[in-house]
Amino acid sequence: MSCVIRAVDIRKIYSMGEVEVRALDGVSAEIESGELLSIIGPSGSGKSTLMNIIGCLDIPTSGHIEIDGVRTSGMSEKELSNIRGKKVGFVFQQYNLLSYLTVIENVALPLIYQNVGSRERLERAAAALEKVGLSNRLHHLPRELSGGQKQRTAIARSIVAEPSIILADEPTGALDSRTGLEIMSLFAKLNEDGATIIIVTHDNSIAGMCRRTIRIKDGRIDE
Repeated sequence: MSCVIRAVDIRKIYSMGEVEVRALDGVSAEIESGELLSIIGPSGSGKSTLMNIIGCLDIPTSGHIEIDGVRTSGMSEKELSNIRGKKVGFVFQQYNLLSYLTVIENVALPLIYQNVGSRERLERAAAALEKVGLSNRLHHLPRELSGGQKQRTAIARSIVAEPSIILADEPTGALDSRTGLEIMSLFAKLNEDGATIIIVTHDNSIAGMCRRTIRIKDGRIDE
């Protein structure tokens, strides 16, 4: 296995008036290709900040991230956007689906930014939805779906561009325990298919379903 993500002495400091908040305070970690990993910690521990930095949604105050051996520090927003589009898929607790688009249109959305033609977009979106068991919901609107179906749609959207890394921030947080287990089983299957999956959670039972856990407390890795 090769190292797909390396975080080196990551610090993220926010200034709130005269108060300095250290969201991350010297975090270093390596994540291997093909891992199913959880990052766990209480609310405010810095785990979501770390995920956003790993996914190039945010930049650290100091330290650096390497993705596939390439440092992201100093990259332009266009270069960071290119990494997000090609290498990383995102899944969020609140799904982030557009209410006026159908399921298949929501899933196809990331491919628009990669200039994929409309016919291929829909074909690839349909294939991604088949992987998550939603082939019978292609033309429904988000309001017509259950919470679990919305999260499956969000997962299909995260894999439609075939990224090597999937970052999921509290993906079961808005779901009942049974549906949460179904979503975790789906992540396990995607991991078996080769994706590196990082799940941010505060739930020990969810973290326990992953092969390795990084615990964060007060912006530091808590061994």
